[in-house]
Amino acid sequence: MNTQLSVFICPSATPFLSIRSNYAGNVGVGWFSNKYDGIVNRNPQLSPKAVGFQHITDGSSHTAVVSEWLVTHPEQHNSRGFAVEVIDQGSGMTLDILVDRCRLLDKTSLTPAFGLFRGEWWESGFGTDSYDHAMMINELSCLIDNAPADFYGVCPPGSLHPGGANVLLMDGHVEFYRDNMSRAVWRSLGTRAGREVVTNDDR
Repeated sequence: MNTQLSVFICPSATPFLSIRSNYAGNVGVGWFSNKYDGIVNRNPQLSPKAVGFQHITDGSSHTAVVSEWLVTHPEQHNSRGFAVEVIDQGSGMTLDILVDRCRLLDKTSLTPAFGLFRGEWWESGFGTDSYDHAMMINELSCLIDNAPADFYGVCPPGSLHPGGANVLLMDGHVEFYRDNMSRAVWRSLGTRAGREVVTNDDR
């Protein structure tokens, strides 16, 4: 349990704790308790309990399964890594409202909203071993304060590579995606059966 495995560590980043992973699984677009449209199922009550190729109607070459993310000390790379800013739920909170509020936060004065558990592969839950496609690569993670029962927040991937991060697709190939790519295209890569159209020109 205290041994760091190099296969879980991106060569561009060194986690400040020995037992972390720089790779996380895709839950889809946003963190919900009553649904998931990605590959990783965090709730055994949801269907399908395990995703097979028969569930990936968007095509395996257009569906993300694993991405890089930063695992850093809260005083380093404070605008990303595991640092998370709490946002009040307010009234009528939706995924896109949360994304817009998260983007407006002052990235120079952020306080982590919860503990140092990003990258703990032996745990399961928001911000531990899974990411989502609501926010863009290298943007903030945001947790809703007093979140409704079905919606927790957003937790995007990131890396120290200039301009983006590497993503493993379901067909087994790895591709580098830019952090300034189209939000619609990035979200389409997060769904397994959203019927979105993604072309090479969009990447």
